[in-house]
Amino acid sequence: MSTFVKKKNIINPAFFFIAVCLFVGCSGDPLEPEKPDNSDEGWQWRNPLPQGNAILRLYMVNENIGTAVGRNGTILKTVNGGDTWELQESHINENPVGGIFLWGVHFTDINTGAAVGILGTILHTNNGGKTWVQQESGTDETLASVFFVSDQVGTAVGDNGVILNTVNGGLDWTIQEGITDKILEWVEFSKSGMGVVVGQAGTVLISKDFGATWLKQETITNNDLFGISVVNEDVIVLVGKNGTIIRSEDEGNTWETQICGTKETLYSVSFIDENCGFAVGTFGTILATSNGGESWTSSQITPPNSLLSVCGLNEAKAIAVGGGVERTFDGGRSWVNSYPYFHTSGFRGIDLIDEQVGVAVGAGGRIFRTTNGGHGWSDLCIGVDVDFEGVSISEMGVGAAVGRGGAIVQTKDGGEHWRQVKSGESQDLIGVSFLDDMHGLIVGNGNTILKTIDGGSEWFPLTDEEGTGLYSVSYCTIDTAFAVGAEGTILRTVNGGIIWEKQNSGTKAHLFGATFLGSTTGVVVGADSTILRTNDSGETWIIQGGGGYNYLMGVSFSSQTNGMVVGYFGEIMSTCDGGVTWTNEICPTGKHLFDVDLASTGHAFAVGDNFIILEKNNNFE
Repeated sequence: MSTFVKKKNIINPAFFFIAVCLFVGCSGDPLEPEKPDNSDEGWQWRNPLPQGNAILRLYMVNENIGTAVGRNGTILKTVNGGDTWELQESHINENPVGGIFLWGVHFTDINTGAAVGILGTILHTNNGGKTWVQQESGTDETLASVFFVSDQVGTAVGDNGVILNTVNGGLDWTIQEGITDKILEWVEFSKSGMGVVVGQAGTVLISKDFGATWLKQETITNNDLFGISVVNEDVIVLVGKNGTIIRSEDEGNTWETQICGTKETLYSVSFIDENCGFAVGTFGTILATSNGGESWTSSQITPPNSLLSVCGLNEAKAIAVGGGVERTFDGGRSWVNSYPYFHTSGFRGIDLIDEQVGVAVGAGGRIFRTTNGGHGWSDLCIGVDVDFEGVSISEMGVGAAVGRGGAIVQTKDGGEHWRQVKSGESQDLIGVSFLDDMHGLIVGNGNTILKTIDGGSEWFPLTDEEGTGLYSVSYCTIDTAFAVGAEGTILRTVNGGIIWEKQNSGTKAHLFGATFLGSTTGVVVGADSTILRTNDSGETWIIQGGGGYNYLMGVSFSSQTNGMVVGYFGEIMSTCDGGVTWTNEICPTGKHLFDVDLASTGHAFAVGDNFIILEKNNNFE
């Protein structure tokens, strides 16, 4: 662990409030990746496993083998009906901050498949996804769906009416122009080559020649349509906005509206045969029918994440995705979450105590701990239902985690055990910093500053006036500390917290993270991509970054020169010259990151939404 004092804090600048929809699972056993990677090749997933990006679409070749795609170029494969998933490399996540979204996937057999996404992205595999090759699409439009009738003939559709066709396995794609300018959401074919495309404002296109030509088809709805199930050569079922379900039994010549009992948007539909089908949509809506849609039964998953894709496997089994993975084994009467996903809740703070032991804290009272250098993490399940915002533990193993509603939990054994202590505060507590096994500081909303001199058993206030929110604190020496917060606030004390003086930061941006290397050199980060540095105990602040749009939430330095910053949309930057220059790093997620801790060895961990923990071994040169 670095000998430099580091801040442990964070706040969501929404701040303010986070709705927590939490699936809590407790285990005393570390969550071990199958193949720990200690290389310095890049950031590696440590939680969730195998990865934590949102899953957006799914295609099952059969009841066991399937492929799911999602954010940041994520591609996952299952060979056991969704029991487990293997992460595959797409090699496209290094494009923009936030990453490439893959919106569509289709396989003609267990080996040959394609995936499509934003910026005209098309990927192709002929070995079951072991390798994916990017193909030239000829468009920058978002592609939402792809379907191959054979290993050679395929169609992809997307925004602004784009329709692409290939007859040589994707080596060449031809743009089919002049058909529609509407956003197109889904394409699907029957075995005989009848194709259907749906999209914005009730758009339906029909092809009878494997996608070579398309004709507009009149329907009975103007609602946006999102999903298709081509059941056989005659029967087609479409779903869309406001609970729309329409069915044709004559190749789309005439349509009949079905009543499903919901007004939620339906994004996907899958029929096993003419009678048995499933549909999914917003707020975790799942519909099932066993009579061709004459009646639908409704259920809802918890948490109610929107479901974007469903594949029926047989009359009893189906898999749905939308962030995570849901499965049914009883025809849709009940659903089991087999791959949790959290949209906004997650980890907010992390502290490395030494090279082996570290702690991450977050929403719902979750505290994860590692004792093997971060390869495996245990969910401690301490029994406190609090949204934690920050954590700090001294090298002696004494520290605290702080959170909403004035919550404080204390540890005296390096985070193995925790007990709740009274803060005397109702304000949200955001940042915490322990100098040693006795002295600690906490900051929070309403200008709250608390101090302990007994290792965190008792806390007393250092301020009695309401004021701006404080989001990070760094305890430098027994007398010197800094706190940062809203509207460019930087406070300094040189007498152990008796008096706090406001410094001129030169910015009005909210400041969320701070770290000090001794009492003279410090780095602060915040909104508008702000990075500030002082080399004179805060008398002056040098602007090293700013003017951008992003929220930078966490910062950590392992030496005077080597440091890292994390922020929204998976942004990670590193410096090896004290912040004179910053380099954007390739991050495997586009989720918001809230904290980072960098040890003197270069070993780094970053945490964020969806209870993400990322690890990297850095070689600063």
